[in-house]
Amino acid sequence: MSQSNKVLSKREARQNKRRASLFVGYIQQNILIRFGEAVKRQRQKLDLTQQEVADLANLSRSYISEIENGKENISLENAEKIAVALQCQLTYLLRDEK
Repeated sequence: MSQSNKVLSKREARQNKRRASLFVGYIQQNILIRFGEAVKRQRQKLDLTQQEVADLANLSRSYISEIENGKENISLENAEKIAVALQCQLTYLLRDEK
């Protein structure tokens, strides 16, 4: 293998690593958006305000808003608190359905 092929292979490897990183970021953002949408749907189904959910889950209203908008990277512990507040299983909020 010539030196130029090695350089090209290293460049391709860097590009592939960057693409993989972008893809993981996209997947992570996608799940945050889907989770937030599910939280909002369930909250509205129960006719609860963000403040009521926040109070039930012992979280802040602004945090609930950020979650519903897919802007907050939520911990499993807080996700479970929200699920309990919304009277559903955590898996229900994680399903990829509308």
